[in-house]
This record gives sequence, C-alpha cells and structure tokens, in this order.
Amino acid sequence: MYTTISLVAGLLAIRVSCLPAPQAAAFSNTTSKAAAAPATGGGSYQTFKGDGSTGAGWPDKTAWVAFDDAFSSNTPTMKSFDSDDEINDIKTSINSVSASTGVDARFILAVIMQESRGDVRVGTTSVDHANPGLMQSHQGVDCIGQTPCPASVITQMIQDGAGGTSSGDGLQQALSGDQAIDVYKAARIYNSGSLDASGNLATNGATPCYASDIANRLIGFLGDSPCQTADVVAA
Repeated sequence: MYTTISLVAGLLAIRVSCLPAPQAAAFSNTTSKAAAAPATGGGSYQTFKGDGSTGAGWPDKTAWVAFDDAFSSNTPTMKSFDSDDEINDIKTSINSVSASTGVDARFILAVIMQESRGDVRVGTTSVDHANPGLMQSHQGVDCIGQTPCPASVITQMIQDGAGGTSSGDGLQQALSGDQAIDVYKAARIYNSGSLDASGNLATNGATPCYASDIANRLIGFLGDSPCQTADVVAA
C-alpha cells in the first residue's frame, strides 16, 4: 500500500514539474493595454479650465469613449423617457447625421445628453429665441406631446442641432468657423454664440461649465454635471 502511494506521488510530481511556467510578462502587458484604453462610461467628473487645448489639460480625441460604448452607457438614462424604438432611432439618426455633416457622432451624443438627457419629448427653453428638441437647437423642431415620437422628427431634431437651421448655426458651423479649431471651442460657440477674446471657454455668458461638461461626457462621464462656475472661470 505504501509502495503504491509513493509511486503515485512520484508520478504526480513529474506531471507538475512538466507544466509550463506562468507567463507573468504576457499577463502584465495585457493589463497595461487594458488600463490605457478609453473608459466605456462612468468615472468621476474632471474640471477642465482654459482654452480647450491639450496643453491646458483638455482630453485628446484618443481619450474619447467609442460611440457604441458611449451610447450603451447612456441608454439607461434615455430609458427613463424613451421607448426602445425611439432610442434605436436616436442612435440611427446620430450616425446618419454625423455622416452627412461630418460632425463626430460622439460629439453629437455628448450634446444630446447635455441638453436633453436624450428625452425626445423634452421641453423648449428660450432666452433670445426658442431652443427646442434633443439638442435645444436654434428654432428647430420638437416632439413635445407626440408618443411615439416619429423617427423622421428624431432625425430632424438631431439635424437641426448638428447641421443648423435656417435661423441659426449648429455644431457643423461652429466647427468650421474661423474661431473654432476643435470641439471644445465649438461647444462654447454652440452654447453662447461666440468665443471670448480671452480664449477662456468658461467665459462669454450662457453656461460657464458647458465646454468642460462636454469634454467630460466625451471621456465617459455620465449623469448631471457637478461643475460649479467658480471651478472653471479662474483659468
């Protein structure tokens, strides 16, 4: 009996010694790559100040979350207001309007979540003029009181915000203007109409935190902004 146990133990020792050594280096490389990848949604709010440049600490496009991941992360918020079909229509419309205007789909989505949280029946705000729809556009269309909201209206709301209306500019015009060289400046222009001469994206009226909020949404922040004016004005 003892001889048999000793023999079995010996065989097991031989089998274990023949197993390949753990690949620690390969595991380390995989972990490093995963950590470097953009977030898929969530994370804490970062306050961005100044002129919108990467030199001032604003995120480069390589840090933006992929569109499909960003949309999936924001879908639970949209479900508070919209049907599954309406949410699918929002996604389809963002992609089609992005293709026709050249505005990055992620930028369009960020503005939608900033302006309306993706609520297709969101109310209209007004200061100097009406700002209706998913992107609170310049006197565009809305879907107030329509259930379900037609796909054509959803597309038009996004077109109004991204491509502009006969009454005012959208993201496309803000991006192509002489003052705007990147999306963060375009976000400021979309929110307040122009850039301040100082270059500070928190000044020139409207919502001081707007450009910082958009930057955060592009890198995965979800929910309502905790940004305070005092946090961003002093660049």
